[in-house]
Amino acid sequence: MKTNLEWLLYAKTGKFKYNVSDAKRAIEKALDTGRNFYTSVSFGKDSSVMLRLILDIKPDIPVLYMNSGYALPDTNEYYAKIKEEWNLNMIELPAQVDYIELCQEFGLPHLRSSQTQKKVVQFLKKNRASNWAVENGYTGLFWGIRADESKGRNHLCKSNPNGILDKNDILRIAPLAKWKARDVWAYIFSTKMPYNKLYDHENCGYTRETIRNTGWLSTDGETNGYIEWIKKNYPEQYVKLRELL
Repeated sequence: MKTNLEWLLYAKTGKFKYNVSDAKRAIEKALDTGRNFYTSVSFGKDSSVMLRLILDIKPDIPVLYMNSGYALPDTNEYYAKIKEEWNLNMIELPAQVDYIELCQEFGLPHLRSSQTQKKVVQFLKKNRASNWAVENGYTGLFWGIRADESKGRNHLCKSNPNGILDKNDILRIAPLAKWKARDVWAYIFSTKMPYNKLYDHENCGYTRETIRNTGWLSTDGETNGYIEWIKKNYPEQYVKLRELL
């Protein structure tokens, strides 16, 4: 568990300053293509820092939030706060599929077979966000993924250093692709940026670097103590989760 001082010290290094400049250059280069960009934000640490960097360059960028209805309370509070304080050009879409109904039919994520999970993914891939983007003439997307989050994302980012052109001809740019979690927290603390307080719940084996901004219905990390983390920090949501077992 790192202290705020460690993040602040790292923020003074050349490596961190380079990563910030590199992210800004990626944003500026993307905007210079002439594509019509929007950004999709979950209001977790990564996408929020990405959003702050983008707003410093393009304050009126459209900000899309897919509201599942099952975000953790701290995420809802942070979303409301940032939306007002940063005067966001906000678009909010509810999820096309009610995830709790999917869980009632197919079980919680950690209880599904691979075949059942494929069925759920088919429902979820009725991608309302992509449909919205196409319908409204957007041809570029900033998204807050980082290469070091998983092997899959590492391969994706390294294989597509200039962005990913998806099947809808939307160019996806990840300004924080080369960042690590320490860069994100160094940026937050060094700029005194407000952040989602769910990351303050450093317990049950989780730290600010490993806590994920997922909804309370996501149980795919149950073997890593995620359920216990929910129980300790969000007891009301834990009770609702138990009702689905």
